[in-house]
Amino acid sequence: MKRFIAVSMMLLLLGGTAIAEYKAGIEYLKRGQTQKALIEFQADMEIYGSYWYYPAYMSAVCYMKMKDYSSAIQMLREAESATEKSGTKVLDLAKIKTLEAQILVNEKKYSEAINLANKYIPQSPSNLQGTLSYIKGFAENKIGQSSKAVNDLLQAVALTPKSAKAYYELGYAYVKNNNLDGAIKALEKSLKLNPKNKTGLNLLTDVCLNRARTMSANRKSSMYQKAADWSQTGLKYYPSDKGLMLNLGNSYLGLRQYVAAISIFEKMKGRYGNDKHILFGLASSLVGNREFEKALPVLAQLKSRMPKEAVVYTYTATAQLALVKKNKDLKSQLAQAKVAMATLKAGRSRCPSNTGIRAKINETNKLIATLSKNIDIEHNNIKADLANKRKMKTRILTLQDRIRKAEELKRKQGIYPANYKTDKKDLEDTIAQYKKLYGQLNF
Repeated sequence: MKRFIAVSMMLLLLGGTAIAEYKAGIEYLKRGQTQKALIEFQADMEIYGSYWYYPAYMSAVCYMKMKDYSSAIQMLREAESATEKSGTKVLDLAKIKTLEAQILVNEKKYSEAINLANKYIPQSPSNLQGTLSYIKGFAENKIGQSSKAVNDLLQAVALTPKSAKAYYELGYAYVKNNNLDGAIKALEKSLKLNPKNKTGLNLLTDVCLNRARTMSANRKSSMYQKAADWSQTGLKYYPSDKGLMLNLGNSYLGLRQYVAAISIFEKMKGRYGNDKHILFGLASSLVGNREFEKALPVLAQLKSRMPKEAVVYTYTATAQLALVKKNKDLKSQLAQAKVAMATLKAGRSRCPSNTGIRAKINETNKLIATLSKNIDIEHNNIKADLANKRKMKTRILTLQDRIRKAEELKRKQGIYPANYKTDKKDLEDTIAQYKKLYGQLNF
């Protein structure tokens, strides 16, 4: 008892100095000067560290920031020892164990962190229960126990509703559980608390895009718009972030705002080169905007990067088929359709079970059959037309000969044959019809 009173008196006498050093340490930490902060907290420990946990605790914080985890744990053991003499032992010990759990997570000792959190959650105040629940959920996410993580992280956000990182980790756990709607809500809350979280912005926009693709047609647009809005928000903070730019382009693509999407993907292609995701977005946007001739060289590049992706072959064939009608004659159209068929057959050899390629092959087969039939009809029509032309020539020549003979008869006998006028009229009509069909007489 006498020793306790003596120590208490010493702390009272030295309190001003200790507080000054403690505050200096905190200021250094705020500035990121961890080594200087550690010196201040170590000085506090020399003065009265055996009777107050805080200097050792803050020294552990410094060592943790410096990634010297063994020294951090050693400081926490000294802090624990000091709590034995503290009137706030339970609270102090909860803070110490919370920091220890965080250090275990940093060391990737996830199972140990979970066990420690389980032990101290019941005996900690609510705010530290929230932090320990977050650490536990984080560790569970890391070891693939995402269902457990959801429950613990729900507890964490209930106890610490202003924790952006807890909401983020909850969103991540929901993603792992394929609850995309839950993930979107949690990630939006996280970003409202910390709007500059680049990882959170990328994850949220990814999730919005994936969710939009599975929604009914009348709900897709609103989700694609949400992805676009969050991508734009993120790009205000990180204007050159590749993931956010890509997601913005894909959002415009989902909204069928093809011109805007093309603008994004062309800029990215200039910056990042032949990245397959950028090429795919650009090709899709060009096809969507019916710029088929521009799409084909991009699709050719994409095929070399993604040779086993069925959609590359269907998009290429779609662009090739769209150019069929740009050819004036049927034979050229048929040749272009056969180019598309060759593309599809190459795709089928790579992706034999793909239904999209099979459907496109059926469509192309029908077009080739129609074009072939039309070519046959055209050929037959040409033959019939030539026969008709020959027949009309023969008719004209015959009529001209009959008229010439009739006129000779008139000179010899003074009268025309009975069919003279009829032949004259027939000749005029036949010549007029020939000129209408074939132009001037050339015989």
